[in-house]
Amino acid sequence: MFRDRFANALLVVLVVLSTVVSAVQFTPELFEQLAGAKNKVPNIPIPDYERYVLPNGMVVYVAEDKRLPIVEVKGYVKYGLLNERSEIAGISNFMLDLMNSATKNRDEIALAEEKELHGVSIVFGVKPDYYEIGASALSEDLEALLDILADELRNPQFRGDNFARKKQEHLQSFAHAKTQEQNLARMYFYRALYGEDHPYSFLYNYDLLLKTVSALTPEQVEDFHKQTITPNRIVLVIVGDFERETVRNVVERYFGDWEPTAPADITPPRVTNRPPYGEILVVDRPTSTQAYLMMGHDLFDHRFEGRIAFLMANRVYGSGMFNCRLMKVLRTQKGYVYGVSAGMQNHEVAGEYFITTSVRYDAIADTIKTVVEEMRAIKDGERPITEEELFEVVNLYNAQFPNAYRDTISILDSVAFNAEIRGRSPNYVNEFIQAYNSLTADVVNQVFSEHAHPDRLFAVIVGLKDKIVEDLERNGYKNYRVVSSGR
Repeated sequence: MFRDRFANALLVVLVVLSTVVSAVQFTPELFEQLAGAKNKVPNIPIPDYERYVLPNGMVVYVAEDKRLPIVEVKGYVKYGLLNERSEIAGISNFMLDLMNSATKNRDEIALAEEKELHGVSIVFGVKPDYYEIGASALSEDLEALLDILADELRNPQFRGDNFARKKQEHLQSFAHAKTQEQNLARMYFYRALYGEDHPYSFLYNYDLLLKTVSALTPEQVEDFHKQTITPNRIVLVIVGDFERETVRNVVERYFGDWEPTAPADITPPRVTNRPPYGEILVVDRPTSTQAYLMMGHDLFDHRFEGRIAFLMANRVYGSGMFNCRLMKVLRTQKGYVYGVSAGMQNHEVAGEYFITTSVRYDAIADTIKTVVEEMRAIKDGERPITEEELFEVVNLYNAQFPNAYRDTISILDSVAFNAEIRGRSPNYVNEFIQAYNSLTADVVNQVFSEHAHPDRLFAVIVGLKDKIVEDLERNGYKNYRVVSSGR
């Protein structure tokens, strides 16, 4: 039985994982230790791998790793949410869920039983610019793994009995999401940032999703599948205890005769929306015990040359770590928040910058004021980032960064992602390390000053309307509007 075959291998994996987890538990004491000592500039060893392209355009990366008797697969389907239109928003997640539930060759029960028999795990995910693929099994089940994965990608069943049930599950998840503070904040934030008609706003636009997913038909999903899940947009990364030639033969057996059903590339929709700079949107949620605040503005895409400098400058400003400026003021000095962080996402056609925190009602206005003032102090040169601050965040990054690349699959996945999805060097992970270690305070101040815009920050505040408005009014904030979370 599978569980008997799996027991020994699982024990090995659990021992390794427990060692890794115990090694990276993050505490204030560990933070001080890592930030205080000079850490070595890391180097991520790129494994020996093979890259080849099938005649149908599918790109495959393969590397051997015989330390554990397992096979791991990571993968991407290009363009993700950029394939969607407002009238079919949410179709990507719905389609991938159905793909992982039943195929034309295996109904729900048969697919679940075969996965259980061979210990096969498959997951799909949706990102703004790509779909994600993840799969694993024991190395002796390599062929079963790729057989099932190919069947799900190539032959999904969209007309089965599960269609209505899955649709209801998605609708229920959207309705539930609208009751959560963070999800409500994201819905109004991304809708305001990108506009309701751009795909980058769809993932959290639960009002739109409730409308569009409820109307989806099997025919629409089938047509969307043909337009999006095509071999000439797919990148697969396969790592494990096997021989490369064996993997190549199995890949060609299950994927080689798959004919493309759509062009390899699309013309991504441009972002034309102008965000409501300087405005405050109050989302009424009467059961909230404190306010959830999300602030931000539009940002550059992933091609921007100053991205790494901006990233390091932002870590000084608002990384969420104990030493960043926002934490020092809002948590340590004023005691308004438990945690606060600023982050960014850089996509194919645009990007976003955001600051998030939960804050008590009587401190909302001063928190907004502090976020703006701390950003302006760097931007205007009143209190620029110092060499000491930059060293501290770079030094800590050097200590933490390698933790994400402890195994062969994560490293080769990075190689493939950067080369195939982002158009960068296959060795980008090490070029990134060298780039942030070469920065100076002058450079990070210049880039942050140019691309951080305190005057453009707009805010979404979720919580009890009356208490939020009371604090805003008391502190002279008039540029706000209130909406119901039921909208």
